[in-house]
Amino acid sequence: MVEWKYKIRKNEMENKLLIKIEGAEIRLELSHKDKIVGEDIWREDGNLSKNLLKRIDGLLSGNKLKINDIDPNIKVESDNESYTSARIAKVVARMMEYSLS
Repeated sequence: MVEWKYKIRKNEMENKLLIKIEGAEIRLELSHKDKIVGEDIWREDGNLSKNLLKRIDGLLSGNKLKINDIDPNIKVESDNESYTSARIAKVVARMMEYSLS
């Protein structure tokens, strides 16, 4: 039974989430074994704190994954233009990391 749980945990680490912010464009990338398997791109309209978790959930469910199926080390990349959006994305990523660990 322990070996089976280890295999599940190992597979979960192969699914990674990236939140990328470039100006007003927000991009979520879901990768499996370093290959992008899903993405969601939209223009930020001042509601990132309201929409980000919904978009992440939609991306995961569209790929038949649950939040527990992704690596807890969620990466956030941002340009220097969108400071507030970057801070929101980092807080969401850290909250998700905390809840997954």
